[in-house]
Amino acid sequence: MADRPRVLIGCERSGVMRRAFLARGFDAWSCDIEAADDASNRHIRGDLLAHLNDGWDLLCVMHPPCTILCNSGVRWLYIGGRRACGRHEARWADLERARLRSRTFEGLAAACADQWGAVLEMRA
Repeated sequence: MADRPRVLIGCERSGVMRRAFLARGFDAWSCDIEAADDASNRHIRGDLLAHLNDGWDLLCVMHPPCTILCNSGVRWLYIGGRRACGRHEARWADLERARLRSRTFEGLAAACADQWGAVLEMRA
């Protein structure tokens, strides 16, 4: 299949979705600000917004880990779950990475709104 549809799976580093699309005949790539968990050469490490106009036929945007972004786990930002024990610096660093990723989503939402009327031609 020489003219396989090209799909970009955004905010995905596990490779699960990429491999599923590959198994169904797509030319699938993942993109995330972090490296691929499976060390695939079909992973773009960088800002998803910088690759939106790279000739994709389909864009699938996933979401960052909810465990970082929800308020229910805020206690785990502290050692032993207690603020008095001090900050758990590695978890604060994870939160900062998630914050930066959420800014990418805001930009993506704006880009999608700008392109709302655009039509992608699907190659069969």
